[in-house]
Amino acid sequence: MNKKYTPTTEDVRKRYVSTRDDLWGNRGDRAYRMEFNRWLAEHDAKVADKAIEKYEQGLEALEEVIRKMDED
Repeated sequence: MNKKYTPTTEDVRKRYVSTRDDLWGNRGDRAYRMEFNRWLAEHDAKVADKAIEKYEQGLEALEEVIRKMDED
């Protein structure tokens, strides 16, 4: 089985920090890690919001099915 590599969050964080150092000079790993962590938190919040929205849509669809069954 040929499994493709998927980087971990820490792999991506390290790459981000090292790339920022190369582009903008060394502000220190801590500042770049905090920057990455803010982005990741915002990203995760958006993903969670979408998941909740899909869940709510599924509940609405299920409620509609139940209403129709009750009518029969």
